[in-house]
Amino acid sequence: MSYIPTKLSVKYCRIIIFFLIANPLIFISQNYVNVEKTLNYDYISWTKDSKKELLCPVNGYFDQATFQPVFQLKLSQGEYQIKDFEFEERVLTEKEKKTYENLLFDSAYSITFRKQEQNNKLINQLFLLNCIRQVADQLYLLTDFKISLQKLPLSNSRTKSSSFTNQSVLSDGSSWFKLRNQQPGIYKIDYNFLINNSIIDGNIPSNNIHLFSNNVG
Repeated sequence: MSYIPTKLSVKYCRIIIFFLIANPLIFISQNYVNVEKTLNYDYISWTKDSKKELLCPVNGYFDQATFQPVFQLKLSQGEYQIKDFEFEERVLTEKEKKTYENLLFDSAYSITFRKQEQNNKLINQLFLLNCIRQVADQLYLLTDFKISLQKLPLSNSRTKSSSFTNQSVLSDGSSWFKLRNQQPGIYKIDYNFLINNSIIDGNIPSNNIHLFSNNVG
């Protein structure tokens, strides 16, 4: 006895086939983060009384240690690998170049990832992209970019957690962040740094902020 599919059974089969085909695409896409961005810049000043001539991305900050305008993007927790990077750029104007004369920049747009921790818990992964590069004597400014990031599988190793005694100043339940300097030197932690690194999200009394260091800092 032969079986002839009814209209309902054919429709049901189509749904199953569509699910089996589409589901792997969704699974694969979940391992990748694709970012496409047009960058806008503001001109900011080094100090309150100086001229506004330093380039700073609207979504980012100006790195006073390297004189780099840095684009910043929050990513979900995890480790990422760059799979593809395309960009567009423009040449700095003569007026803009005067601000950066006698400085040397890398020939490529540097990309780094920084873990953001709060109370010893990883809350974000920050994607940081330097926006000025130098080729010979010419300076270029990043205007658009498209990047594909692959999210790597989670490691089985667990992050070591810190515990504090009742006498510790960090045991009162308040939020704290761990900062690390890569090189010896003098570092400035100002309002823009706190905002750009999502440590604060608005104006708060200065006496609510405290800085502590370990016995070698």
